[in-house]
Amino acid sequence: IVFLYPWAVANDELGLFGLVAMTIFAGIFFLSFVYELAKGGLNWGPGRRIQTPATSPERTTASTIKKVGLEGRLNLATTTDESEAA
Repeated sequence: IVFLYPWAVANDELGLFGLVAMTIFAGIFFLSFVYELAKGGLNWGPGRRIQTPATSPERTTASTIKKVGLEGRLNLATTTDESEAA
């Protein structure tokens, strides 16, 4: 804006040369601004962290919890019956 004001005031006197010079200046300024945006030079806040899920979707209760079958229960039942009988 600081450089646009003098050009706008003297636009009639500068003619085509002033228009070309200002277009070149604005183009270079715009390209450098886009470059800074792409590189992240204008990000002032803390960077965002990518949060991954704590567990993968493939892990389910069926795949992670070990199930005790009937044979484990039968052993327990026979030992308790023997201890009660004694």
